[in-house]
Amino acid sequence: AYPRSSVVEGGQVLRLLPGPYRVRHYDGSLRVVAQNKVITSQYRAVGHPIATAVTESMLDLIARDLHLDPAEVRRRNLIRPQELPYTSATGNVYDSGSYHAALERLLEAAKYDDLRREQAAARAQGRHVGIGLSCFIELTEPGAQFYGVGGAPISGQDGATLRLEPSGAVTALVGVTDQGQGTPTAFAQIIADELGIAPEAVAVRSGDTALMPYGGGTWASRGTPIGGSATLLAARDARRPRPHGALSQHRAERPRAQPGSDGAFHECAAVDVHQRRAPGRRRDRRR
Repeated sequence: AYPRSSVVEGGQVLRLLPGPYRVRHYDGSLRVVAQNKVITSQYRAVGHPIATAVTESMLDLIARDLHLDPAEVRRRNLIRPQELPYTSATGNVYDSGSYHAALERLLEAAKYDDLRREQAAARAQGRHVGIGLSCFIELTEPGAQFYGVGGAPISGQDGATLRLEPSGAVTALVGVTDQGQGTPTAFAQIIADELGIAPEAVAVRSGDTALMPYGGGTWASRGTPIGGSATLLAARDARRPRPHGALSQHRAERPRAQPGSDGAFHECAAVDVHQRRAPGRRRDRRR
């Protein structure tokens, strides 16, 4: 009756309200009411629609009160390229972005000036035509630190294990479970590019918690960015040359060729790579 996402959504709204704008002074509060009727369920971009609606509505009110075009108000307040990396009033760090360029491209594609002229002509005829503008930035691939600040004990780690088969193929055990997004294809391509083999030679396995490395799950657009990063690190570690002693511990012959060359790929050693979790945090695996 009380999904954890109810509180998380409100917390998201507070953190996302500044959006892509330069907001220097900000204060917000959240009131959560416990009830036995869930008003919303799972949906994409949790918190973003509410935060965007509030911020953009305020900008429209500012434009009206100052007799400015809504597009001009947004131009004046968007984060400038020279200000990057930019830390918002709520602590979000924007490392990159072309917010002004994106707005100008939108206005050009929509023929914004023509729309305003058509709107004025319609208004003179007694018809009300609305034109809406909205600028928002979507937060993706959050980790445990992001939710921990809001008091939600949500895991954000992921792991990947690569097994080099005698046939020269690669088996990848990943913590991210695919739900139709195509993550196995993405992981196979990442490994293939790093090791110099064909994607068809990579088999991606997931879903069995008795065999797979720890994973935080696929949600919040994090599957490929975080799970794929763990896969990339595992592939790079597998490619890294090792001394004879280290290979002996893996019961593998000393490699006579690097992956991607004409040598046999199975001559390399198998390695396991897991993303490190914060010190003192208990590892919680549910089966």
